[in-house]
Formats: sequence, structure tokens, C-alpha cells
Amino acid sequence: FLNFAISIGIALLLAATWLRWREPRPALAIALCTFGAPILFACHLMGLVFLGTLLAGDELSKLYRNRSFPFWTAAIGRGAVLLLVGVIPSILYAFSALGQLGGDAEFLPAGQKLRQLATTFVNYNWTLDMTAASVAIAVPVIGVIMKLGKLPTPSAISIALLLILFLGAPFAWKGTYGLDTRFAIMFGFMLFAGFVPARWPVWLSRVSTGVVLLVFIARMALLTYAWTAHRSDLDDLRRVLAPVQPGQAVYVVEAGLSEAPSYWAGNPGWRLLSNGVRTDEHIGALALIERRAYWPFLFDNPSQQPIKTLEPYQTLATRVGSLPTAAQAAVADVCGFDYALVTGADAVPDLPAARFQLLTRSGFAALYKIVRCAQGSNDPPVPR
Repeated sequence: FLNFAISIGIALLLAATWLRWREPRPALAIALCTFGAPILFACHLMGLVFLGTLLAGDELSKLYRNRSFPFWTAAIGRGAVLLLVGVIPSILYAFSALGQLGGDAEFLPAGQKLRQLATTFVNYNWTLDMTAASVAIAVPVIGVIMKLGKLPTPSAISIALLLILFLGAPFAWKGTYGLDTRFAIMFGFMLFAGFVPARWPVWLSRVSTGVVLLVFIARMALLTYAWTAHRSDLDDLRRVLAPVQPGQAVYVVEAGLSEAPSYWAGNPGWRLLSNGVRTDEHIGALALIERRAYWPFLFDNPSQQPIKTLEPYQTLATRVGSLPTAAQAAVADVCGFDYALVTGADAVPDLPAARFQLLTRSGFAALYKIVRCAQGSNDPPVPR
């Protein structure tokens, strides 16, 4: 999500000020990071964790270089500085709803966990993605082996810390998912931020630059095509949402991957990332954003977002649970909703006419008026 991506950039900028001014102007470096840490906390908690690993890498490297100085004195002093940077975020965490949640950690199997390392490079074509990953990893690794570059000690320590955190982190914890995935993404950023090339032979510089540019251009071309083609889905969705009025409730349905496997295998490519993750699961939010209708998948976790869903909408959201497939929607209790919006409608058959009246269909999307809200019931939708 954008707030996580922004937090990574802010963390790298704060770490750069720390590296530059920690020794010549320590008060300025400490003040900037102490001020920036609560901003990172508000932006994304994992960005704050990233900053912590970067600062810890620098402080540990300085401890290692200055081994002649009384170790414990130096360790306590530098540790106290890091604690100072984290004081305000720690207080905010303690008073937040997130700090009160219990442990509900979920770990992925080893094979799935290791595949998360590819997340940094996932786009829309697996072969191209793995080519990009190979180039991105090979350049710093070969550079270090052939002494054509180096990983400075602070970067090397930070990378090691990120790898340890990735291996030990759960996939889900405290209602948040993809925790270990985010460490994998940080690890990928450090391949670029942490490697310092030396003076390369002209031929090697040109070859490596050419390869990197070719991969980059190919990825951007594919991304541009996918996002341009995605506009047709948005047009379809906006067209079918036209009858929806502010205050009404829209039950959103997806075409499940298992419902039409041949369809999803190769068409359309812009609705799936190369690792099988769908790109259209949150697209129903346009019912809320553009039509001011209720959409039951708001990001309203009290421990993460400053949004509270009121009744009767909270009950509706709890009853819906996760995003249903078309097959699940056909037999679901949809009482309290006015419409059912099907995304990926060109991949699945119509919803049962006895309960869902088709109002409009346009390629990717279809909108149904709910005429019978429960299976086997003759009752219309329950008014809110």
C-alpha cells in the first residue's frame, strides 16, 4: 500500500541524515530522527521498524570499529540514543488499540515463506520478474565477490538484521497480514541502497548498465500496458454503478480463481500479478468513493485505521466476512443490501434470477438488484 511505500522512503531519508551527521553533528541527527520516528509511526509501523534496523546497523558498526573504547560504556551510550529515538513511538504504541491486541501469529510453511523473497520483483510476468530479481541480486553479489564494490558495514549489518527478522516474523499478527513480506521488500531495497560500486572497467559498466536498462524498460512497458488495459475494467465498473444512490448498500462479489481456472490462466493478464495475487479485490471501493454507497470491506480495523463503522453497517460487514465468490453469493444471506456488484463478471455465469435481478452488465462488472435476500425466503431485502 502507498503508506507503506512512503514510509520506506522516509526511513531511508532519515537514515541518510543519521549516517551523514551522527558523528559531526550528533544533536541534529538525533533530533531529526526523534522527530521523524512518530511521523513514521503514523505513516506505517513497519517503516519505523525499517528505520530501527538501519540505525541499529550504523550504531553496531561503530561499536565494532571502536573496540578499543570501553565496550559496555559505548554500548550503553549508543543504545540509549536509539531508545531516545523510539520513546515517542513506544508511548503511542502503548496507548493505541494495536498494543492491546493479543498474539494471533500465523506462520507460512517454509516453502511459501521463502517465495516471499520474490515479492520485491513481482510484476505481471513471472519470467521477466525472475530475470529482474536475478539481475538485481547478481550485480551486488558479483561486485562484492570480484571486489568491484562493497557492502559497507552498516549496510551489511542492517541486511543481516532484516534477514533474521524476515525468517522469524509471522505472516500475520495482531490483525495485520504480510508482515514477513514487508521485511522481504525492505531486504530488496537494501540491495540497492546498501551496495557501493567501485570503479568498474568501461566494458563492464556499459554491459551492466545496458542490461539493467533493458530489464527496467521491459518492466515499465508491461506495467504501462497492464494499467492502460485496466482502464477498461474501471469504465465497466463506473457504467454499472450508475444506478446506485448515496446511502444504499452494495454487496460486492468476485469471480473466484477456482470458478473459471482457464479464464484466469491467461486472460486478462492485468487482473493477476505473476504470483497469482489479484489486483481487483479492492476495486469495489469505488461504490463508496464515487457513489457514496456502503461497501462492506472498509479498512476500519480499530487498531490500524481512525475509522469507526456504525450500526447497522458493522453487523452487515461482520456477516459478510471476507470477499465472497459468485458461487458463495448465490446462496448467501444478503439481507440489508440493495445491490450485488459482481467483479470479473465476464468469467462467471449470472447470479440466480430468483434472488438477483440483473440491472446492467458491462464486460468486467455486473450490477444486480436484490429481490430476495435469503435462500428460500420470499422476503425482500430488510430496510436499514
